[in-house]
Amino acid sequence: MLSAKDLTRYPIDPLLLELVLEAVARKWSVLPVAVEDDRLHLILPADSPAYPDDLCDTLRFVLGRSFTYDLAPIRDLAPLVELHYAAVHSPIALCGAQLKFRCPKEWINLRPTEDVRVRHCQVCNRRVTYCTSIGEYQKLASEHECVAYFDPSEQAEYLGEP
Repeated sequence: MLSAKDLTRYPIDPLLLELVLEAVARKWSVLPVAVEDDRLHLILPADSPAYPDDLCDTLRFVLGRSFTYDLAPIRDLAPLVELHYAAVHSPIALCGAQLKFRCPKEWINLRPTEDVRVRHCQVCNRRVTYCTSIGEYQKLASEHECVAYFDPSEQAEYLGEP
């Protein structure tokens, strides 16, 4: 079984996320992490209500392809699935006066770190934290940290220095 730290070692490719519909990934907490010999490799929740056998049957039907998988605790996997699908499938929007600097980079293209919610920008050589709440965004903004934030009410993502 993969640990939370093990999960951070998988680089997430936006093209892989296109292979599993967002609704399927979010519903079942499934994360596509690789393709080898046309076979998809997934991370599945070890403690899913539909334990891997039932979930695998469902996924084979829905995906229409063969796959291999590793297991991870749902408490570690579900937030990672949410984070990556939100980061990849969110439009980038200008945040007006809220951002002192708007980064031209996309979250998914920043270099991963050991913390799945922190990436490193090689252009400005700073860490960028993906905020999961407006409170966290406001706290980091007051500390002049670079942030990425998905605003579900506006369906917009902001990346830069507040």
